Amino acid sequence: MRPYLQPRFDFALLPDLCDELPFWSAPFGLKLLDLIEYRRNITALDIGFGCGFPLIELAMRLGPTCTVYGIDPWDEAKCPVRGG
Repeated sequence: MRPYLQPRFDFALLPDLCDELPFWSAPFGLKLLDLIEYRRNITALDIGFGCGFPLIELAMRLGPTCTVYGIDPWDEAKCPVRGG
């Protein structure tokens, strides 16, 4: 008998699946971004940002006078691109 209630999933494979995430989550993330009051000199923190959406979009909308940070304990989702 197969243990259906004890699924085994390799979470190291999840970042590959996240490449598809924006296709279905983008409308919700964009709605969230519409609720932000954009102004100069904002410091923003995204906790649990995963693969970076909407953090990257937020950084682009806020511009160079603002600082955006993202933290996530998930090693496999670390972004190889660093801004500065």
